[in-house]
Amino acid sequence: VALTAAAPTAEQIAEAEATADGLFRVWSWGRLEPGSWFFADPDAFPLTEAALEKFATWNEYTENPQLECIPPGMPLTMGNPYPIEFVKQDENTIVMHAHEFDVTRVIHLDAAPDPSVEESIMGYSVGHWEDENTLVVDTANINYPYFNRVGISSGPDLTVHERFIVDDKAGTLRYFTTITDPWALTEPYEKELLWIWTPGQQLGSYDCEVSEVYAQ
Repeated sequence: VALTAAAPTAEQIAEAEATADGLFRVWSWGRLEPGSWFFADPDAFPLTEAALEKFATWNEYTENPQLECIPPGMPLTMGNPYPIEFVKQDENTIVMHAHEFDVTRVIHLDAAPDPSVEESIMGYSVGHWEDENTLVVDTANINYPYFNRVGISSGPDLTVHERFIVDDKAGTLRYFTTITDPWALTEPYEKELLWIWTPGQQLGSYDCEVSEVYAQ
């Protein structure tokens, strides 16, 4: 994979400082805890027997969607260590763009969960502003096979609760998530992450190359 996000120019920095508006800007990864969530072993999670049994048969070379350049779904995509950007599409819609795999995620504001919505890897996200700096999001209708990058599977009733808290003074975006999955988890899994604002940071493009295992 070639990452093509270049260092920001003086003009890009100036524009970013002039246009940053709360959540709506590009955020850079601020905390990467080795071995947690993204690549953690089963011992790091309260897994059910069913999830443990399925993990035992996982083949990292033939059952890894990312080796096929298939984007990660929810909640996995939120653990990626690359820049993300939030854009206000309109009064009722927030769009999140991620550098990794050029992912796009849509958050519907002040909407009700809708079980009739077709399942997708990103699911159906509904959100509301708790205050001017705190966005609360709930996501369901998720159809993605894995909870993380090393073969821990997810079930059909996976839901994700998120809180995004902006601190303008510190230039940070704090992230709290609670993941509930009755098939895979014996209890909800909670995680806190952090992004930082680096004025002028660009998403760039993500050039994924299919692994030789799948290219043959």
